[in-house]
Amino acid sequence: MSRGTVLILDDHLLMRDSLETLLTAEGFTVSSCATGRAGLDLAKRNNFRIFLVDYRMPDMNGEEVTRVLRTLCPEAIIIGFSIESREREFLNAGADEYIDKAELDDKLVQCLNERIR
Repeated sequence: MSRGTVLILDDHLLMRDSLETLLTAEGFTVSSCATGRAGLDLAKRNNFRIFLVDYRMPDMNGEEVTRVLRTLCPEAIIIGFSIESREREFLNAGADEYIDKAELDDKLVQCLNERIR
């Protein structure tokens, strides 16, 4: 049984693969895409429970994507991440959490366990 559906938005394939492996092992059903626009298109067609959004993507930044996602999916959990310090931007755009990209592998599962009851 799946713990929920997750969409990963990150333009780096290795990061998407790493997060997908981690979350699949934790019982989540995971999809991913490399651009903000592709992620928004998927969000319009699917009912994702969780969004993981990188800040730097080629077409839209994570702040822009988060603002649209919050409107499209008001009940979803949105977690922003970046190698840069972008916590303020993500939280102001409507993200529920921000995790530094360097700490994502260590903190993501704990964060989701706290939010999903």
